[in-house]
Amino acid sequence: MAVRQSGLAEVQNNAYAGVPTMVAGNGTQDPVTMLKPYLYALRRRSLLAFGLALIAATIVAPLVWYLVPTTYTAEHYLRVTPHARRIMFDPSAPGERVDFALWRNTQQQIIRSPFVVFAALREPAIAQLRTIREIQAKGEDPVQWLQDNIEVTFPGGSQIMRISVSDRDPHDVTQLVLAVAGAYLREVVHVEQQESRQRLDELDRLFAQKVTELRTAREQLRREARMAGASEDQDLPFKTTRTLQDYSALRRQQMQIQFELLRARSELKSQQGALERLAEVELPGIMLARYERADPGLQQLASQLAYFEQVLEQEANAVVPGAAEGHLQRRRETLATLEERYQQERQRLLEDLRVHREAAAEEQIGQLISTIRTLEEHEKAIAAEVDRARAEAEGLGASTVDVEMMRVNVAHLEQVIEAISSERERLGIEVDGEARVTELMRARMPTTPDRHRRIPLAVLAGLFAFGLPLFCVAWWDIRSGRINEADEVSKGLGLTVLGLVPVIPHRVITRLDSPSKRNREWQARLTEAVDGIMARLLRKASTHDMRTVLVTSAITREGKTTLATQVAMSLARNGHRTLLADFDLRRPTLHHVFGFEAEPGINEVIRSECKLGDAVKRAGNRLSFLPAGRWDRAALAALTNGAAEHLLRELRGDYDFVVLDSSPILPVADTRFVSQHVDLVMLSVMRDRSSAPKMQAACEILDAFGAKHVETVVIGPGSSPHYYEEDHHPEAVA
Repeated sequence: MAVRQSGLAEVQNNAYAGVPTMVAGNGTQDPVTMLKPYLYALRRRSLLAFGLALIAATIVAPLVWYLVPTTYTAEHYLRVTPHARRIMFDPSAPGERVDFALWRNTQQQIIRSPFVVFAALREPAIAQLRTIREIQAKGEDPVQWLQDNIEVTFPGGSQIMRISVSDRDPHDVTQLVLAVAGAYLREVVHVEQQESRQRLDELDRLFAQKVTELRTAREQLRREARMAGASEDQDLPFKTTRTLQDYSALRRQQMQIQFELLRARSELKSQQGALERLAEVELPGIMLARYERADPGLQQLASQLAYFEQVLEQEANAVVPGAAEGHLQRRRETLATLEERYQQERQRLLEDLRVHREAAAEEQIGQLISTIRTLEEHEKAIAAEVDRARAEAEGLGASTVDVEMMRVNVAHLEQVIEAISSERERLGIEVDGEARVTELMRARMPTTPDRHRRIPLAVLAGLFAFGLPLFCVAWWDIRSGRINEADEVSKGLGLTVLGLVPVIPHRVITRLDSPSKRNREWQARLTEAVDGIMARLLRKASTHDMRTVLVTSAITREGKTTLATQVAMSLARNGHRTLLADFDLRRPTLHHVFGFEAEPGINEVIRSECKLGDAVKRAGNRLSFLPAGRWDRAALAALTNGAAEHLLRELRGDYDFVVLDSSPILPVADTRFVSQHVDLVMLSVMRDRSSAPKMQAACEILDAFGAKHVETVVIGPGSSPHYYEEDHHPEAVA
């Protein structure tokens, strides 16, 4: 009984509060064993569970399908090249080629940056879209919403960029994706081309100016030549020619320096404009992430922040709600402090990065300014040399010198115009060339709604709706603590299992004597199982003098009557004088099995209305039967006054074994008064019907009434009757 009580306590603490917990030999939970109670529960409630599951899945899946909003996706395609396009220059030259994967990731971040998104939303037509107005009416930020809904991909890792936006209105998503793509091309891709066009316009203006000067100089040369009596191509004396040649060389140098100075000033203007726009351009996310990884202080703060977040989550899950709130609050304050420091360091790094970029741009501008100053000083020096050469040439003769100087001036203007023309032609070709990012296919208004979200969501919802009733029904059934297998009786409750008896179908058990093959097979299985129980009873009888056996159960319909009948018949078949008594005094049924009248019986004997010998009937070879008789309150009073003890004492003297088919323990009190006078109480346990909590209550009642030995027989399929050997239960052998 001590073993049984400890087993019951364990069951009460574990199994009947919810799901039974099975622990493997190494102390860890066995997942297969943990799932078995749910499988048993679903087997018992299969019709209810799967019926509810199918109904729920049939309702929920279509409901989710129709409730998930219909969305449309507009797609805009751009073509990108691995390097910047060049017509007159080699694109593989140093400084021209950039890592394509890095450049591609940078463009993805730029398109999703607030700079591009804000530029797209700044258009009046986009700001008046119904989708944008609804977002503003909700108090949300349209820029953040559009950033979250933009998707930028490169399908298959190709050189095609796909920009897409999804929402419920097909017209709005089309306009939004066109606006984003246009802002990206306008604000990012075409900036360099715009700067080149500005330089080209400046060269056009300068070219026109120099052509006008050349035309004027040639007219003056003709007039001066006619006045001097010479032609435009007439040779001059050697000294004059040498002087004028020197003057011409200095003028060429002066014009070259002026041209270089003009180009340097144009580039300075372009760089200054880029510096002014630098503050408006969002820093690429990949560049910022690279600088964050390179900063040891920021990485240390990030590690500490991740560690404290993990510790706080573990402690919050481990601590009972309401307990140690002060400790958790201090943890949260520490985490908030670390988060603030992290954001401050990140902001500092961002500012440093901006300062670094501005410093690099300013350094380049400073180099251009230094170059311009050097060229200006050089131009002043050359101008002084030109003035000196002009004064020397003027001393050789006014008319001749004037003609020659005009001729040299015309030659210089022609050289300058040629250089400007060459630069204009080169820059014009590059400007008209194709950009690195070009439009491949414009977005069109979608006509077919997206299904890639609705289908998986509906399937997942259907699976969840199908699984939830299964789990709920299984959980509800598990809460009742039904016995699933013999191990739960022997190991869970700590009760000795005498044997296993197969469940015989009702249509078969009423015709076990039929000569059919099927009935003979059932009879053989039943006989083998009961004979095994009988063998153990004989072993116990030889060691503990157990001759009176009370067969009962916790509640009704747990197979106790069939078990008592088969055990008694097995003892009689093996040569033992056996009496089968129907002690289910209120609802007797055994007399129908043997075809006897219910009266007189036990009730009449204990009320002293007839003798025991007159009530006992012969039921077979060495098997006698004692019916229940007619029950009344007087019979119950006789039981409580010890009449059962005298009856059992008399029966022990007349028979080798007395098997009592008693009433269930929990519904009525009759069995409780009889259990204290028998040698062994045999509890019938039917798989899928018997409840472990009710068995626990029945055992506690038997223990309270002084039952000497309580053992069980499990009725149910799935196990061999020879599974439980005596060496599994050493207390039974003793």
